[in-house]
Amino acid sequence: MVISISTNKGTHTTTSTRLLKLDFGGEVFDSPGIKQLGLPAIERKELSGLFREFRDKTGLCEFHDCSHIYKEHCAIKESVASGKISEQRYGSYVRI
Repeated sequence: MVISISTNKGTHTTTSTRLLKLDFGGEVFDSPGIKQLGLPAIERKELSGLFREFRDKTGLCEFHDCSHIYKEHCAIKESVASGKISEQRYGSYVRI
């Protein structure tokens, strides 16, 4: 990594597009000219549908408007507690 003297931040040094496979699963797309990607504008109630491991469990919560964060008897939180959903993935959901 190259650090810019003026900003004290890393500089973008990618010169070609690459798909990097991660040892622990997943992939990272590295492309010149792209510094950051963001999430599209989505409604809060749509977010759980973007986590594929949540999809078959969202309708199983006690309350139909469950945020999967605060309410008791949440199928997502129960799946995290039992190890069926990764704590890391659930943490990402909560941060978003």
